[in-house]
Amino acid sequence: MESNHSRELVRWVAIATAIVLVNLPALAGDALAAINNPPNPPVVQTPLDGATNTNLQVILRWQGGSDPDGDSVQHDLYFGTTSPPPLLESDVWYPSVRTVPLQVATTYRWRVIVRDEHGAETVGPEWTFTTKSTNTPPEAPHYPNPAHNFANAWLHGSLRWTSDDPDGFDLSFDVYFGTQSPPPFVGTVGDYSDSGGEYNYAGLALTTMYHWQIVARDPQGATTPGPIWTFTTKANSAPYAPSNPQPPTGGIGSASPVLTWKGSDVDVQPLTYDVYLGTTSPPPLVATALPDPSFSPPLLQPGVTYYWSVSAFDGFLHTNGPVWSFGARQPGDVVVDNQLTVADAACALEIYLWNPACGGLNGYLLADSDCSANVTPGDARCLHREAVGLGCAICDEAIATSPEEEKAVLPSVSVSNWFVDGNALVVRLAVEDAAAFNAFGFYAVASPSIPLLQAQRRGASTDFDVLEARQVSPVYAYIGAYSLADQTVGIDAEFIELRFDVSGGVPNYLHFDGFVDDLAGASAVMLPLGSTVDVGNVPSRAALHPNYPNPFNPQTTISYDVPASATPERVQLRIVDVTGRVVRTLVDESQAGGSYRVTWEGKDDRGKRASSGIYFSVLDVGGKRQTRKLALLK
Repeated sequence: MESNHSRELVRWVAIATAIVLVNLPALAGDALAAINNPPNPPVVQTPLDGATNTNLQVILRWQGGSDPDGDSVQHDLYFGTTSPPPLLESDVWYPSVRTVPLQVATTYRWRVIVRDEHGAETVGPEWTFTTKSTNTPPEAPHYPNPAHNFANAWLHGSLRWTSDDPDGFDLSFDVYFGTQSPPPFVGTVGDYSDSGGEYNYAGLALTTMYHWQIVARDPQGATTPGPIWTFTTKANSAPYAPSNPQPPTGGIGSASPVLTWKGSDVDVQPLTYDVYLGTTSPPPLVATALPDPSFSPPLLQPGVTYYWSVSAFDGFLHTNGPVWSFGARQPGDVVVDNQLTVADAACALEIYLWNPACGGLNGYLLADSDCSANVTPGDARCLHREAVGLGCAICDEAIATSPEEEKAVLPSVSVSNWFVDGNALVVRLAVEDAAAFNAFGFYAVASPSIPLLQAQRRGASTDFDVLEARQVSPVYAYIGAYSLADQTVGIDAEFIELRFDVSGGVPNYLHFDGFVDDLAGASAVMLPLGSTVDVGNVPSRAALHPNYPNPFNPQTTISYDVPASATPERVQLRIVDVTGRVVRTLVDESQAGGSYRVTWEGKDDRGKRASSGIYFSVLDVGGKRQTRKLALLK
């Protein structure tokens, strides 16, 4: 019997232990919540409880009711003339609050409730204080700056003074300032540092006595005037000598330059300028009383050295600058030989291709044929046309604007095809929506492991007269081209083929940007690469791979292989609809063995968007045909 009772007791103890273990987390949480201690009560600091004769504006301060559990706390401040006082501010982090101006001879009540982050609160006691029976006026403004009777003061500066209020109020100040005594009222300013004020002035007269007075005012309307102070402004100083000439002295300017310089005055007075310019030194006077530091002389004679100087005048004194000189050059005379030749155009293109040494110090200025402050292949084209008698309006106002500002529709550039040919990565770019196509430039960005090998004319640029490319740094390659004759461009037309050396490995991407001239405004083009490029692997047979993505909208990429052969194979890649009608011819040319990619942007051969539906990509290589289905979504 005892054995059965013992076994039963053991069984019930085990059940109870299991129940406790299962519920232990919840029990622990309840226990932790139960032992959260409320914050300690706040302790008054200022004004002390029961204080009398306090100022009419005070800062309520208390010791912040720390928390026994180390929790963060916030404070609710109750303040007013009733008991209990109303809420003034809630969720106060720092135990200090400045009151608004208070009433005289009035008892105020306040208390603080401290709350921890778990919601536990401790209500502090109600404290009181009584304000003084009368309002005390502000103290008289003192410590003037400039000091009383100060001499040689600047014509631009500030008046400063000190003034406190016995009742702790923030003060305002009425400012009286002028040449008369007493001075006239000029404005009201507030405290700038809780202990005084500041008033800024400018444009005072030279060697003149000024009078000033400050009246301090508290929010209760009590005022205290300060004494009348005086100071005398300085005598006139001559302007600084004109400097920073443009064109720079000893440099080269165009035959129709804008002369500029830097001028300033010690006393910050407005200046006017007299300009001297000529072929002798010292040069003769050519302009007087110019209000701005710039002068546009009549057309100068190219190939002649001109001398010039500027005299600055502040209304009292003149300061003459040094004599500067520059060589007048015809715009476009980049190589500085006093004539416009094809060499100038070549040098302009060199400047675009990051060869600033071409043309010397002022080559960039002289190569800028459209005066757009930017040298591009279009500038080289203009100079080339002018040199061979085809004509170009150099710095004509009609063309001296940003190309982006003139275009209603901006061009777009895309990668039309790319593939690997041996150790070369071949990338072809296409242009769409170009209003004209006579000149273009851009740069390619890649890692140092794949330098640019070659740039070739293609499609729309086949008849271009000049095409140059240069690897200007380990990661940047610049390409520029132009045609002397006016060219047109088709819809989504290829215009260049670039070859990069990938024998040293392939980076993650190629980046094309900085489009100028007839490509200006086109967005940057990114070509992802990485492991998708199989360097040196020439396919042994023709293959048309599935397009990606599929279905697609608005574009998809079609990959195909051309087998290795002794001579390039004739390749045709076309998009046909379900009736067999050719919608778009993507490729129709001879191609060497390799892997190729081409993008179809869902347009037909006329550039119109194709309707949604089922289409087929058809590849013809070496008399064999392969077909795959595509789905265009809208």
